[in-house]
Amino acid sequence: MVYNPAFKKSARIAPSVEVIRGVPQIVQKIPLADVPEEGLTGITVPELVDRVIIGPTNFPFEMREAIVELLAAKGVEDAESQVIVSDIPLRQG
Repeated sequence: MVYNPAFKKSARIAPSVEVIRGVPQIVQKIPLADVPEEGLTGITVPELVDRVIIGPTNFPFEMREAIVELLAAKGVEDAESQVIVSDIPLRQG
């Protein structure tokens, strides 16, 4: 998805100032909620997330635990089975 408020603004997407790695930035936040009366469906977290692959990283199990917790809080059923840890590094070909 690409969103540029200078091109066309959306009442659904809200700008927020966030500090990322010590740098304040404007982040466009997209609410992940269905609006059936506008034909906008299928964008809730349980519907969007098929699985999450973590790694490689120095703290994969701590990250997994946190992501499982966040997904469960968003209504993802059996979040434990949808978050896996991988130690296979990405390689450029």
